[in-house]
Amino acid sequence: MPVSLDLLIPDVAIEAIGAPDFLVRNAVRDAAVDLCRRTHLWNEVQAPQPYTAGQAAYTLAAPAGATIISVLGITADDERPLAPTTVPLLTAMMPDWQVKSGRVLYFTQGLMPGDIRFVRVPEADGTFAAHAVYAPAPDATDIPDTLITHHRETLINGALGRVLMMNSKPWSNTASAQYNLTRFFAGVNRARIDANKHNSAADLRVTPRHFV
Repeated sequence: MPVSLDLLIPDVAIEAIGAPDFLVRNAVRDAAVDLCRRTHLWNEVQAPQPYTAGQAAYTLAAPAGATIISVLGITADDERPLAPTTVPLLTAMMPDWQVKSGRVLYFTQGLMPGDIRFVRVPEADGTFAAHAVYAPAPDATDIPDTLITHHRETLINGALGRVLMMNSKPWSNTASAQYNLTRFFAGVNRARIDANKHNSAADLRVTPRHFV
């Protein structure tokens, strides 16, 4: 369930006295983005969607107020895992990979997060489900309630570190900013361990296949 960023404004403003709400809100959002990017904490398996014969490239959609950071894995059709690979490896091992058709075996990620390409080019229609990693969008006003429920103090520390580090403001306090940022990164490390345990529990690893 989405929760407003404004929920954390009082927790930050009480130590950053005089800082305007919009600035504190932006700092909370920035802290949430940083947390998500460093930990891949916000990740979900998307609902199955169709792919079409002859079309290899697709762009994944993110939930409202979110952006896609990365794709952890993809399953096709009857929950068959696809192997992640890279363009340089494909080019070296399968020179005609961009046009070779057949059963989908691999996927690559494009320059833009959320852009994926199947290899081989699908020879028949099917469905796929992507396990995507998200972060709040630059204009997000809400974040998932689980981020606040489980990482409230980390977000507050991250926001305070950003607000108090500002130069020549009535609320500036470099020492307190450094203290809060240290606590923020400690919280990030704990969250990263938790996220890695959670993500590894859902086994998305695949056995590499020979190129054909």
